[in-house]
Amino acid sequence: MRKLVSSRVYYFILLIVSAFGISCSQNDKNHTPRQTRPVKAIQIGNTNAFNGRAFPGRARAFQQVNLSFNVSGSLIELPVKIGDNVKKGSLIAKLDPLEFEAKLQSAQAEFTRDQQNFLRAQALVGKGHISKADYDLLKAKLGVSKANQDLAEKSLKDSVLKAPFDGKISTLYVENYQTIASKQNIARLLDTSQIEMVLQMPEGVISYIPNVKDIVVHFDSFPNVAIPAQIKEISNEASPETRTYPVTLIMQQPKDVEILPGMAGKATGHIEQTKNTQNKFTIPSSAVVTTDSEKKTYVWIINPKTYQVHRCQIQIGELTPTGISVIKGLHAGEWVVTAGIHSLEEGEKVTILNEQDN
Repeated sequence: MRKLVSSRVYYFILLIVSAFGISCSQNDKNHTPRQTRPVKAIQIGNTNAFNGRAFPGRARAFQQVNLSFNVSGSLIELPVKIGDNVKKGSLIAKLDPLEFEAKLQSAQAEFTRDQQNFLRAQALVGKGHISKADYDLLKAKLGVSKANQDLAEKSLKDSVLKAPFDGKISTLYVENYQTIASKQNIARLLDTSQIEMVLQMPEGVISYIPNVKDIVVHFDSFPNVAIPAQIKEISNEASPETRTYPVTLIMQQPKDVEILPGMAGKATGHIEQTKNTQNKFTIPSSAVVTTDSEKKTYVWIINPKTYQVHRCQIQIGELTPTGISVIKGLHAGEWVVTAGIHSLEEGEKVTILNEQDN
């Protein structure tokens, strides 16, 4: 009897302990800390993060083209060499003209014959000596022979390859007396009177680019030569591989040194904040949330101390090549979420993935 009671007490205690363990386990699950959400963000108006920063890039020619013939034939002249400077209209290469001249003479003879036949038909059709159908046939034949003559003239002209602009021969793809196919590369011509440089700008600074002044480029090969540059193009689409925005600079070729395509260098610039632009910013369109019900525009702002987000109403202006201008609602130094905005909740903690790019 005593053994039966002891067994019942044991199972009762075991049941209580098990229930307590389940309760604690459920309680732990309910209090599991929520993971911070990774987002991308930019710090607006932080010109100090831009000024003095150097952005790498590589030089490329202002103009560059692979020259080729539009016709095939035998190469008989190739007067240029690699490194030669050529003027616009200079001879680069020439094909044997004999075949093209023969085709042109044949086309001219055919055109002359068809033209004479058509002129006779013109005089006869009005008198009813030939039918209208025969007249139309001779007229159409004249049109075909004229087109053949024009094509033969163009082929003869295309057998001579000339420089389309002033530049330097950087590559020769063929040797003289080769048989050349149509569209086969003959030579590469570069115009380096001006130099371009393409920079890959992070999302956090692309909005500053239209306001950058005093751009200077230093190439690694000539670190003591400062070359003034201007902005030529700003892409409004990020590269899918790097998620950076290509910005093209253009500069004059220096007098004392020669910058060659492919040379590496760095560009610096300066931004000045004025009273008119102090609280006006440009942000990526991906950062903006517009509610249909309220017809208001918001962004998500990150508290730099707690990394919690809160929704902030803004007044937007025009759409620019680098984003949407914000007229009211933001202040310099604030962090604005640019990716992942539609899944955020008020007060949610986040992690900034690209904090080092700002």
